[in-house]
Amino acid sequence: MSVEELKSKGNAALQSENFEEAIKYYTEAINLDSNNHILFSNRSAAFAKTGKYNESLDDAEKTINLKSDWAKGYSRKGAALELLNKY
Repeated sequence: MSVEELKSKGNAALQSENFEEAIKYYTEAINLDSNNHILFSNRSAAFAKTGKYNESLDDAEKTINLKSDWAKGYSRKGAALELLNKY
């Protein structure tokens, strides 16, 4: 499966609230393209929905490292920090 196909499957799973499935697809896509900031951002959201806040923060920081001028990475990081009660 291609990165785009895996991303699409992950997005569909995320929208259907199948968060573990979304994480699986995003992880597979990241294994194929570890420089895709959107994959890390989306997986960060999925991790947050499953209560894996540290993992969500890690992916948000990776998103920022890959694309520092993309605001969504910072919003993901802020959400993860809030969920971790790190104000």
